[in-house]
Amino acid sequence: CHLAHSMRVTIRLSLVLVAICFIDIGLSLWPIPRSYDSQSGGPVLWFSPDARFIYNTPSPDANATIQRAIARTRDQLFDNNLIPWMLFPRGTPFEPAKGSGVQLNLVNITQTKPDSPSKEYGQVDESYELSYPVSGGTGIAITAGSSVGVLHALTTLTQLFYAHSEGGAYSQVSKVQISDSPVYEHRGILVDLARQHYSKKFVLHILDSLSFNKMNRIHMHISDSQAWNLDIPGLPEISQKGAYRPGLSYSSGDLAEIQAYAADRGIQCILEIDMPGHIGSLWFSHPEHILAYNEDDWQQYAAEPPSGQVRLANPNTTAFVQQILKNLLPTLTSPYFHTGGDEVNKNVYTLEKEIGSNNQSVITPFLKAFLVDNIHPTVVQAGKTPFVWEEMLLDWSLPLDKSAIVQVWLSDKSVYDVTKAGYRAVGGIYDYWYLDCGRGQWIDITPPSYAANYPFNDWCSPWRSWQLVYSYDPAQGISDPEQRKLVLGGEVHMWSETVDETNFDQIVWPRASAAAEVLWSGRVDSLGRNRTLTDASRRLWELRERMVLRGVAVGPIQAKFCELYPGRCEL
Repeated sequence: CHLAHSMRVTIRLSLVLVAICFIDIGLSLWPIPRSYDSQSGGPVLWFSPDARFIYNTPSPDANATIQRAIARTRDQLFDNNLIPWMLFPRGTPFEPAKGSGVQLNLVNITQTKPDSPSKEYGQVDESYELSYPVSGGTGIAITAGSSVGVLHALTTLTQLFYAHSEGGAYSQVSKVQISDSPVYEHRGILVDLARQHYSKKFVLHILDSLSFNKMNRIHMHISDSQAWNLDIPGLPEISQKGAYRPGLSYSSGDLAEIQAYAADRGIQCILEIDMPGHIGSLWFSHPEHILAYNEDDWQQYAAEPPSGQVRLANPNTTAFVQQILKNLLPTLTSPYFHTGGDEVNKNVYTLEKEIGSNNQSVITPFLKAFLVDNIHPTVVQAGKTPFVWEEMLLDWSLPLDKSAIVQVWLSDKSVYDVTKAGYRAVGGIYDYWYLDCGRGQWIDITPPSYAANYPFNDWCSPWRSWQLVYSYDPAQGISDPEQRKLVLGGEVHMWSETVDETNFDQIVWPRASAAAEVLWSGRVDSLGRNRTLTDASRRLWELRERMVLRGVAVGPIQAKFCELYPGRCEL
């Protein structure tokens, strides 16, 4: 017998038994839409391979982007789609008879407003509506407020249909009405592109993976004390000497291609050049601007090896860093640029003659002159808004301009304090959203330090399970509605000490998918109820299967038995 779901998610959830010969699991979307109705039990709907996509837009410049997205949609529906046998118990009929039901032969896409020329927060309408059947029962209707909203609607469309074992794409859900938009504007991942080298091809692969989850920011930590992996126009020696070897850096052409590929998927690339710490690789090309590079006693001068920070009191150093930014920033398409500011080591400045102290009160005026008085104005003059890590505001009390965006990684209290001070915040604290944690100590342990470091856990163990990632909301420590509005969203963080292309997918996914749903849909449903792990697990399994088919090596969520027999692996 066919078990069909008739769901009005914002009002009720009921189960209706319908006497037909295969099992239907209803809608299984990730991230779950903010509001939707669906009904099963009617005719099976088949997506015709010859279906026409008609795109009506007041923004002609978006047409090429949407046509490429339509081509990807066709590929995901007909060439890389899911035959859902693994979602049902052994021997269960899970697909309809080939050729039964109704053919859908039209997708009518209407963009209701021109795309905003600004890509700043608050300017991009990501909402969309999707419904079928329409047009006499043979069509699908999509309405969106921007081309980005259209991209999200097409992503949802690919999850509504399954592949049939004899060919074709079908939906057991006979009626759908979706009205959807994100809770948070900033839904991202930090990728550490400095500690390991990632090829341009793999960065594009990451962007595809983000788009499958409706994530819209990639924070590219592009340089650090280990390596400088980005070519700077007019200053080729920086990457020629600072990369791990010549050629292991992103050229200006590579960066342009990455940014264009991201924009085609509704994603912004926010680059970070961390300063004044985490910048020691500049020493290889310009040692005159770096203090304490690769000191033997690195623990005195850095959070991890190698040490190295820029001089704060030397005007030539400040001017040189400004020149780097003046050459680079015009090539960036995002209106935002990250200037770092985390883990500044005070002991380094005992080595700078003009400072000669590790006293914060002595260092702070020099840090303010460097960052607030010079670096940030340079960023603003290039038409960008600066990001900083939380320490610049909360630990060093720098008088940042209120336009600056503060990225928080230490605690819920930090999110509260940043927004209480009137600044916009991006969350993702390490207790929940640091995906590198729990992989063990990567520093070589010498015999004298063996006992103190046994059993060789890393600094932030244990591992963050997808369930823990799913439990976190970037604004969870804030009750005031106006203060919550200042939380733009969040990022999961993938620091790369022990991660590169060979294991990135299995480390990041499906945990980043858990964060993606929190950021898009919120931790609670429209009735204010926490979304359950049991509901999420089944939908996440299905997303995982779809991503694997699309070339993303997502690790399994649990034993295959649990996927086949939902409800039998509960505690």
